[in-house]
Amino acid sequence: MSFYFAAMLAYLAWTPTMLIRNHGLEIGQAGRIYGLVLLLLGPSGTFLWGWLADRVQRSRGRTDSKILCTMLACLGMIVPGIAYPLMNNLSVAILFMAVFVFFASAPLGTAPASIQDMTPGPMRGQATALYTGILNVIGFGVGPLLVALFTDNLFADPALLRYSMVIVLVISIVIAMGCLGANLAAYRSTVAICERWERSR
Repeated sequence: MSFYFAAMLAYLAWTPTMLIRNHGLEIGQAGRIYGLVLLLLGPSGTFLWGWLADRVQRSRGRTDSKILCTMLACLGMIVPGIAYPLMNNLSVAILFMAVFVFFASAPLGTAPASIQDMTPGPMRGQATALYTGILNVIGFGVGPLLVALFTDNLFADPALLRYSMVIVLVISIVIAMGCLGANLAAYRSTVAICERWERSR
């Protein structure tokens, strides 16, 4: 999840600057556009993906539904995440941005819920603290920083910020998908152990 957040936070941090540099917007205009997209699509994406994960778990008995939905959302981030920084048409860029935010907001609900499912009650506080700590170190510390480093050192041109964003997105999502997929079986077995422990109390 940390690499997913590295991608999301890289875009969260640099999208207003990208809008200013590539579309000639004023700071206030970029903030209003991006803020409105986040306000409308962020909460709705978080809610709908959480609802979908619960529905899949109830209807198909998939205890790993939250991880599966997170992986699906990560896949959904790729095309709009690549498209909207590269679009020269502002209206089309905003459309792709909205789709990206909808998918990117999914793990904000599914990830914390998955921790609750796989952790015994007395350990949930510790597990959540560990998750949040690692998430912040990698998410905030790596994602936005890599965009800046690529822009300054790889491209050496502030106008090419959008390409740095795309590179960080693709690398981060590929790593996130690989980590999530590799841990599906372990997650299912951990949830089963936790459920048995809860019933035995």
